[in-house]
Amino acid sequence: MLAHILALTSPGLVRLVVLTSQEAGPEWDWVKWAPHAWSDSVADAVGPSRLMARSLDELTDKLPEDLNARGTFSSAAGEPPVPHVIVLVDGGTLPPSSPLTTDRGLQGVTVISISERAEQPLILPNRLRLALAPSESQSETILSGTLDEAVVHMNVELAGQDPSLALADSLSINGAEAVVRRLVARYQEVGEDVTSSAPVGRSDPERSEDLLRLLHLGDVRDFNPDTQWVKRTGAERLSVPFAVTPEGEPVVLDIKESAENGMGPHGLLVGATGSGKSEVLRTLVLALALTHGPDQLNFVLVDFKGGATFAGMSDLPHVSAMISNLESELGLVDRMAEALRGEMNRRQQMLHDAGNYANVMDYEQDRVKGKHNGDPLPALFIILDEFSELLSAKPDFIDTFVAIGRLGRSLQMHLLLSSQRLEEGRLRGLDSHLSYRIGLRTFSASESRTVLGSPDAYHLPPLPGSGYLKSDTETMTRFRASYVAGKPPARRASRALQLPGAAQAADAARGVVEILPFTAQDVEVEVSPEEMVIEAEEPAAPEPEAFPQDAAYSDSTTMDIAVDRMAGHGTPAHQIWLPPLEISETFDSLISDLTVDPNLGLTSPSWRARGDLVVPLGITDVPLEQRRETLTVDLSGAGGHVAVIGGPLSGKSTAMRSLVMALALTRTPAEVQFYVIDLGGGTFSTMLDLPHLSGMATRDEPDIVARTMAEIASLLDDRERYFRANRIDSIQTLSP
Repeated sequence: MLAHILALTSPGLVRLVVLTSQEAGPEWDWVKWAPHAWSDSVADAVGPSRLMARSLDELTDKLPEDLNARGTFSSAAGEPPVPHVIVLVDGGTLPPSSPLTTDRGLQGVTVISISERAEQPLILPNRLRLALAPSESQSETILSGTLDEAVVHMNVELAGQDPSLALADSLSINGAEAVVRRLVARYQEVGEDVTSSAPVGRSDPERSEDLLRLLHLGDVRDFNPDTQWVKRTGAERLSVPFAVTPEGEPVVLDIKESAENGMGPHGLLVGATGSGKSEVLRTLVLALALTHGPDQLNFVLVDFKGGATFAGMSDLPHVSAMISNLESELGLVDRMAEALRGEMNRRQQMLHDAGNYANVMDYEQDRVKGKHNGDPLPALFIILDEFSELLSAKPDFIDTFVAIGRLGRSLQMHLLLSSQRLEEGRLRGLDSHLSYRIGLRTFSASESRTVLGSPDAYHLPPLPGSGYLKSDTETMTRFRASYVAGKPPARRASRALQLPGAAQAADAARGVVEILPFTAQDVEVEVSPEEMVIEAEEPAAPEPEAFPQDAAYSDSTTMDIAVDRMAGHGTPAHQIWLPPLEISETFDSLISDLTVDPNLGLTSPSWRARGDLVVPLGITDVPLEQRRETLTVDLSGAGGHVAVIGGPLSGKSTAMRSLVMALALTRTPAEVQFYVIDLGGGTFSTMLDLPHLSGMATRDEPDIVARTMAEIASLLDDRERYFRANRIDSIQTLSP
């Protein structure tokens, strides 16, 4: 019974006090390892004093300060005080004058008394008796610690009621010690701060839980992707807890499709301003990233209105695309649609090339078995915040959503659409594909009904992250999501470091190490008068940090630390969204092999080899194929003429100068010459020294413009006569 209580309740909520006789002491020595049996106010040489003694009088200064001030027990007293104190008496002394011995008892205190026989029948209604009847063989093995699982009969007795027959659990002393030793690692090595929230099972709408604790991953500052990213299979794949119910039970989101007993593959999240919508999205992304490597799960994170929702997550190796601020650049919405369609095409092509697989699941199973050499094809989770506003600006984008909704099951492309509001009719054709719904606090009861089929989300309290998860047509779970945008809980190496004895501090200052026994009774270390004088005269050195490595993350949030710990690990995700072409390429990158030739001067051998008058002019964006390619201009054949059209400040002159410079860098003046009539304000004046330039005229030089045109006409006439006289049919025939 005690092992159950200690394992399922934090030390901040329960204190265990053990009063034993000398003979019974060995049976309860294991309790000294339980953090629940440590004092918060008194310490000895090895750490917090243990709440174990022969008599309660010996523990007066070690018990919770408010114990004696607690009133008598009453079922109508409201919330009981914490921590709840359990006093176990096995041969120890509980003074008759103690308030714990009164018939009504104390609020928030339970006394468990062990005796060999029942002395009198139960009369008081607040008494419970468990009468055990173990066999002789079981009685002989309890102290030896070799008790195996066996049937122990007992009677459960209440005043005025017939006894109820029950079977008691069996746990050996060794088993109990193993349980509490693990609790030492849980509450001491991790160094968490235990808060006095309502116990698990009692409803508390404000209850929330640390995400790393929900995921059982320890402290975020110690997260190691190389060892903690384990391939998840079966029910664990694409399934993570991200919140807790008001009763403290974990709430799990499983984005697998229903055929795999999941809730997905696609879902909807709606929450009004201040409901914590962005925080819930961040928590979901972080929970999935911490539990799945980038070879198993990738993300496409889209924020239509701005970049605040997923800010700081771009360094995650799982991120295939981070797209934000589409509202101010609606042209990028079409580009995103092309990129998503391109990803569907890529996945379908990979399934076809590997052996006409019907879905990604079969593809991955055979890839792991070595039946084909295809690249890994992780699941892709597409999260789009403020999708409703996107559809208002680009209604046709719904077709892309519907295509993903239809093909996502087989291609393992999962959608989560998020918005502040949801108008009826907005999800035409897509509604049937959204299998799970998350409703945070909504603006109106009608919006809640649209999302959940119930007005409950409208009546949620104003607690960020509170909501309902509707995983199917009948199941709806209340939750509050974990918060990852704050600093992680402070941690400590151990309570012994927080409550050091004077002798321990003096030894630490001198570098002396002494091994002391850890016993149920206090451990004292004698300090000589000389040492006491030294301690009194020397100022105490500041207590060293329990975890010095935490200093690097002192001002970081849980999310920032987690992203930093994961950055650079695993196989980077396939990029389906290349950055928009906002910065122009230079000729250093377009013509990377420029070299000085003794005969040709500065030139590019690779571009000369591509043919006459073939030059690079820029970069072409091909989002459907998730790639870029060089924009090439070929002036040698039927496309020998170029027209550049654009409005003011669109870059017409820049394009023309780039074309001239590309030809000049790849051809000699003997091969290419330019006549320039610059009517745009003298933008070609920087090229006057170019040896390829045969002439240039501007708008304020009409005579030179006329002479240039006459010279070009004369040149054409001369070439025509020369070609006719020498029977040359084209310039290609003339060129060597």
